Amino acid sequence: MENNFKNLGKGVNAPKDLKGEVFKSLETFQLVADILDLFTTKYTLTELELINLASKTNPEENDDFQTSNK
Repeated sequence: MENNFKNLGKGVNAPKDLKGEVFKSLETFQLVADILDLFTTKYTLTELELINLASKTNPEENDDFQTSNK
């Protein structure tokens, strides 16, 4: 694929199949990035929030956590 881009001259349009392949690759990379973000950053932040809710000493502050677990 990289060689195909090098062979393109100025004013020459890219073949449609090459353009489709590039966009398909970009969509795949975006999907992988979204999945990694979901299972790393967002997962960790959710766990930290649950730990913070569970560790509150005042039972009234902890109501949100207890009612959502029932």
